[in-house]
Amino acid sequence: MRITLRKLTGYRVEDFEARFRTFMTNAQVAIGETEFFDQLTFLQSDLEGQLLLGKIRGVDVWANGDAGFKFVTKSWDSFVDKLYRVNYEDNNRGRKPPEIRTVQEQAARLSPDQAINREWITPERGHLFLDDLVRTKFVLPFADGVASASERVTVAARELGLKTYRRYHAKDSGYHAHHVYVLLPVAGPDGDTEIAFEIKILTKMQDNLGELTHLLYEFKRTGRIESKKKRALAWLFDSTDFEASYLGHSAHYIEASLVRLKAELTKIEGTDRAKS
Repeated sequence: MRITLRKLTGYRVEDFEARFRTFMTNAQVAIGETEFFDQLTFLQSDLEGQLLLGKIRGVDVWANGDAGFKFVTKSWDSFVDKLYRVNYEDNNRGRKPPEIRTVQEQAARLSPDQAINREWITPERGHLFLDDLVRTKFVLPFADGVASASERVTVAARELGLKTYRRYHAKDSGYHAHHVYVLLPVAGPDGDTEIAFEIKILTKMQDNLGELTHLLYEFKRTGRIESKKKRALAWLFDSTDFEASYLGHSAHYIEASLVRLKAELTKIEGTDRAKS
């Protein structure tokens, strides 16, 4: 991986490890001091104070059991792996520099064919393109809360004059979520710059599924599980890939049914209160 990156970019990625770690530490401190971070903390507190139908807390713990609001940064090894994928694995085996958008171009709503990048994504340029270097998430009990929380995060960013963009994930793997990206100022190695802060908003079920499908993706890309095209996969009933994909889509349908059930119960609860 590192040899391939050196051949493509002309850089020894290992020479940038200390620089990357310093940059991420600076980013972590800078983001924690922003007013936007305060807004996210308030949202977490607000959701924790909600009891849906009087019993169900409005926000849940992460798949790994972490509770409370926090954000995490990408590790050095994961950063190198992402550079490899962007430059080579997901880029026609590195036949020419990747024509991808910067986070600034995505925030400006430029289409993929308007990307002007014609250079390799080196370690020192990685933060300009990779939008998951710093991330957090809100894990919610019901799917209808995903859209409303996503909107609250987006509105909070825009009211502060921050650039932002969103992705509505509905992947073949079955993963469904909203991802909001907010550009925040940080100190870079060559002066002030901006970094994308990724905020995932998803249900508890999708959070668990996301962890499983990410592991499945790693197994497929490293050849431990054979990757199949979608049409072929639909008939491979004994495949782990089939299990994850169709479980995810079925789960999303079930979550929609839960939303409808919750709405009916909320209506009945409201009627009972009015009578009393």
